[in-house]
Amino acid sequence: MKKLILILCFFLIAMPVQAGRKVVADLSDDFVAVSEGFSGARITVFGALRGASDIALVIEGPAADAHVRAKKKVLGVWVNGGATVLKDVPAFYAVATSRPIEEMVSKSMAKKYKLGTDEILPDTKEAKGFLAVKKEQNLYQYLPRGVRILEWKLFRVDIDLPANIPIGAYKAHIYEFINGHFFASRTSPLKVGQVGTGAQLNKMAHDEPALYAFFALVLALGIGAAAAYVFRKVS
Repeated sequence: MKKLILILCFFLIAMPVQAGRKVVADLSDDFVAVSEGFSGARITVFGALRGASDIALVIEGPAADAHVRAKKKVLGVWVNGGATVLKDVPAFYAVATSRPIEEMVSKSMAKKYKLGTDEILPDTKEAKGFLAVKKEQNLYQYLPRGVRILEWKLFRVDIDLPANIPIGAYKAHIYEFINGHFFASRTSPLKVGQVGTGAQLNKMAHDEPALYAFFALVLALGIGAAAAYVFRKVS
């Protein structure tokens, strides 16, 4: 912690005035390794304030269209209705702030920087159902006091990534506001990727589908033969 304080203080002193629009902060890790038995991970952001600032951290990605089907009642039976497409919604979305969003910035400012699920999803029944599922899966998070202000005008944010977090490219946006006005920002890349045997199999399935299918068939035949052998021995 002392080393981190010294590094941040150095950046604060050395930073030229014209570069003052960058938030003084960084991620603890820019790669999350997903292997067999992955149970989740924690991303930590450390930074320094340059005044009576408010901080907002947004981690989002990967974006894709989501097809949502609302239930409807037909002749007393609940069935799936037509599909609604939610355009370019993030598979994972987390917002942590030093204060509740409505106390920090105006509605227009929150919309501009996509602070809160209201700013990334339409106000529809389908979107609300989609949001409820994402929250239940811990893939959409809102931590209204998740940014902790420490001594020496330092701050810390911890975001827990669930075990079911999708593989892909993410972005961590860090915003600094003063008196409700935008002051500075920083965007850092974050990648969630497979490692180990799972990653090798996934790569083979993508790059060499015929070879992958062959090995899958051989494995299935081998398992079947082994099961038949054990069954004959037992009986």
